[in-house]
Amino acid sequence: MKYTHYPLHPEQQAIYFDQCQETDSTKYTVGLIIELQGLLDKEALSKAVNQVFQSLDFVGLRFTLVDGVPKQYNVQQYPELSTIDFSQTLDQSQQLQAWLKNELPYAFSLDRGDLVRVVLLTESDQRHVFVVLAHHIVVDGYGIVKLINKLGDAYISNIKGVEWKGNTQQYLPCVIESTEYSKTENYCKVEAYWKKTVHLHSPKINFLPAKYLGEVSKGVASYCCAMPRLMKEGMFEASQRLNIGGLLALCLAGLALHFSIYQQSSTVALGSVLHKRKGKAQRDVVGMFSGVLPFYITVDQAKTCSDLIKYVAQVIKHVYRHQCISTAQIKHASGHNDRLFDVLFSYNSFALDTDFNGLLHRLEDIYTDDSSYPLNIRVLDHGDRFGQQLSITYREDYFAPMEVSLLAKRLLKIWAFMIENTDQLLEALPICSIDEYQQLRSWSVNDFDPVKSLPNINKNKLHHSEVYRKEVCKPKGDYVHQWLEHNAVVFPNNPAMYFLENTITYTRLWPLLNTYGS
Repeated sequence: MKYTHYPLHPEQQAIYFDQCQETDSTKYTVGLIIELQGLLDKEALSKAVNQVFQSLDFVGLRFTLVDGVPKQYNVQQYPELSTIDFSQTLDQSQQLQAWLKNELPYAFSLDRGDLVRVVLLTESDQRHVFVVLAHHIVVDGYGIVKLINKLGDAYISNIKGVEWKGNTQQYLPCVIESTEYSKTENYCKVEAYWKKTVHLHSPKINFLPAKYLGEVSKGVASYCCAMPRLMKEGMFEASQRLNIGGLLALCLAGLALHFSIYQQSSTVALGSVLHKRKGKAQRDVVGMFSGVLPFYITVDQAKTCSDLIKYVAQVIKHVYRHQCISTAQIKHASGHNDRLFDVLFSYNSFALDTDFNGLLHRLEDIYTDDSSYPLNIRVLDHGDRFGQQLSITYREDYFAPMEVSLLAKRLLKIWAFMIENTDQLLEALPICSIDEYQQLRSWSVNDFDPVKSLPNINKNKLHHSEVYRKEVCKPKGDYVHQWLEHNAVVFPNNPAMYFLENTITYTRLWPLLNTYGS
């Protein structure tokens, strides 16, 4: 059969070339695991899958090269619901979990087979697990949520015996529109904007070279923790109070403040994921639109928390006005071959509008650890019923697990403070985690000895003689801040601490005391 070939969306192109380099990689597999409890009508669910898939063109997409140029085409063939029943086995739950562990994340192939997969696992008549998987090249996280909402609505319509009226907006016309836009004068203006912006600011946050952590594996690890349930409500209230129109500004403001302190830089480069659908016409389209764009935030532009949040909101508006471009196109226009930033942030909302006729019990997103960025920070919002999580994926040759754990605690503390104290000065913001505060309190005693408190280091680098140790390291008072203040005055240029291959003097350390001690 002869198919009509279409160009790739700008956000699809980078995925295509990267996946071709690693054909068996699962890092572009996305989806949701949905636990359903109660009596499920499998026939109605199977019918819903067929109805929804046949109404959306992204499901039938395939990819090929035409004269050396990647193209996509619609084979108009759609996967059916696969069902696996563990209810007759002796250890139903273990068998189901073993399947999830062995099969996920699933590796799709761009040149053969379906790029969407749906599986229903049955543990018993009252418990089922519905797995929806797709390759990121055909759908983004925002689109996955839209897809599952459609599946849930179609299922409910089938249960009630009424006709499901699905939205018929298709993805490929949007791809054509995006391709035509890249030839317009407006696109040239967007490209010029990013070229100027990237050249104006530091290209990225530079982390310690990998050699500082030793010859360790360049693997990827993750850290995940629950966010306080009241934090989301507080974020919404703060965003409405400041009239910033969303949570992204508050999240990015907290991140920028944290990294500006720890990187000793007034301007911070962060990347953030945007779903990039243009206007209401594309809001319901299921496909691949999302991309990452850089945000350059100059923290010293603000004095209070509200100033910083409002300033970041303005930065976001500027980015949104110039969002119809991919990171690869920005790098090409600005002449950068390396990453534009090292920290990637995304606010992923997986809150569903459907409950599968009251059966929805639990949600879990499918996300493969990616080493494209040294640090990938995600806020996962599973709706009011299931709460939020903070997930941090990190390169093990850049970060140690303890660093990442402390980072998560600091971020939660910063966000909570900014929500509750929007008019407070930034310098009053408490950057320490609760564990770090407890450590400082334990140190704040008369016999405090910083040398004994730092094992596994070269103590000769901290003090060159017993006299130095007794006279300099002894606190001039009852608290650690008095010890630091004394040495900042008496020995301003002496080493206060050695961190790996870096030396920090008392003069440099002392200005941070108010931040740490607040």
